[in-house]
Amino acid sequence: MEILANNLLVIMIYAMAGTLVKALTGSRLAPLAPWGVFIVHMAMTAFEIYQYAVQEGLLPCLALVLPHGTFEIPGLMLACVVGSRLSLGKKIFPLMALAITLIALGAWVEEYITPFPLAHWI
Repeated sequence: MEILANNLLVIMIYAMAGTLVKALTGSRLAPLAPWGVFIVHMAMTAFEIYQYAVQEGLLPCLALVLPHGTFEIPGLMLACVVGSRLSLGKKIFPLMALAITLIALGAWVEEYITPFPLAHWI
């Protein structure tokens, strides 16, 4: 449940980034703000994955990342689309619902599936 709560917080940050930038600056570049947050977040995550892969090896790293990452990354990208659309005043419901579904599925996989391959492959 903790993983899901954290991931939902992250997609809310993505979704609100454009609106926040628009409210604070009035910039027409506000729809790009969620993507900026996404790029920084993915860069930090990639650095952590690299460090883990160097210490523990590539196979354990892939076993921890790939199962849930295949759902989370598209969910995060959809949250960026939602944030961009929200800052432009467009409809977001179907995309936000899909983003939340993907994030919830990714959290479930991270909690219940991801530990399985790691424990059995090593």
